[in-house]
Amino acid sequence: YLAVVAGKLVAGILAGSLSVISDAIHSSVDSLNNVVGLVVMRYATAEPDDEHPYGHAKFETLAAFAIAGFLFVTCYQISLSAIKKLFSHETVTIEITTLTISVMLVTIVVNVFVAVYEKREGQRLKSEFLIADAIHTRSDILVSCSVLTGLFLIKAGFVWMDPVVSLAVAAFIGWNGYQIFKTTVPVLVDAAPVPSVRIAAVAEEVPGVHSVHDVRSRAQGGEMFIEMHMHV
Repeated sequence: YLAVVAGKLVAGILAGSLSVISDAIHSSVDSLNNVVGLVVMRYATAEPDDEHPYGHAKFETLAAFAIAGFLFVTCYQISLSAIKKLFSHETVTIEITTLTISVMLVTIVVNVFVAVYEKREGQRLKSEFLIADAIHTRSDILVSCSVLTGLFLIKAGFVWMDPVVSLAVAAFIGWNGYQIFKTTVPVLVDAAPVPSVRIAAVAEEVPGVHSVHDVRSRAQGGEMFIEMHMHV
C-alpha cells in the first residue's frame, strides 16, 4: 500500500497537480491507519482481566475514532491548499502525462481489492476498526476516480479544475470522517444500543419473571452487555 502512496505522490509532483498530491495525502493517512491497526488489534483482542472485566474491544473503537480524526485533519489541510490555489493569480503549469493517468488507474484497482477484502473480514470478525478502514479505503477509490476525471478535464485545458477537484476530495474525506464518528461515538460514550423498554419486555416474557427495572445496556466489539434488576 505504501507503493500506492509513493506512486501517487511522485505522479502528482511530476505533473504539478494539487488534486493528485491531495489524493496521495489521503492514501498516506490510510497507510498510517493500517500500521495503527496492527498495533491496536493486539490489545483489542486480549482476554478480559481483573482491570478490564468487559474485555479490551474499546481499544479498537478508539482506533476507529482516531481514523476519523485523521480524516478531518486531512480534509482541512487539502481544503486550505485548494482555496489558496483557487484564488491565486499565479500562472500554474500542469502536465498530465500517460504516466500520471496510468498510476491513478493502477491505484484504483489495488484499492478496490483492499476495500472488498477489509469489508469482508471486518464483517466476519465483527471488527469496527476494519470496517472503518474499509470505508476509508472505499473513499480513496471514489476520490481517485474523481481525480482521474479531473485529470482528463485538465488535459483538455480546464486547468482551474485542479483545485476544484481537490476541494471535492476534501469534502468527501470529511463526510467519511463524519460517518465513522457517527458509529464510534455511541460506543465510546456507552449509548444504549437497544431501548430499555424493549429489553424489559423480552425479559418479562420469560416464565417466572415478575418484573424488571434499572435496565442498562451498552455495545462493544460486536457484543452487547445488559444489566438489570429482576424480580422473580
